[in-house]
Amino acid sequence: MYLRTTRQRRKHGPAALYYQLAENYYHKARRRSATRGMYTFGRADQVDPEALRRLAHSLRRVANEDRIDLAARTVPPDVGIDDIEQVDAYGVLSAARALWAEVGIGPLLRAKMQQNGCQAPHDMALLAMTVHRLARPGAKLAG
Repeated sequence: MYLRTTRQRRKHGPAALYYQLAENYYHKARRRSATRGMYTFGRADQVDPEALRRLAHSLRRVANEDRIDLAARTVPPDVGIDDIEQVDAYGVLSAARALWAEVGIGPLLRAKMQQNGCQAPHDMALLAMTVHRLARPGAKLAG
């Protein structure tokens, strides 16, 4: 599900913009993906932004209930408060690094680079680019 905007064109006057909660689903008869509106919040200029923030906060709270309680875990002394606030980014980094090592991508890249005579740590740059894409998938197209 996602929040989308729809534009209603009018014969007289400016077009009206509406906020709508939508989802994608597979339409079996047409054999393709389709979109349906689940709920209309109303005109964008009349929607209370604070109500949308409360809804987003509530959804985030429900979605994060299955996460590990960070307060119950011990934090190493070299980790600062700024690092704790960036826990989602570190989670992506840890998961990607573990998969990178388990699949063996790093050693494979290093061996291939050594065959070609390259000494630069391109494997770490590729890991960094992969982690960035996993953490922010829309970053390249986000302008």
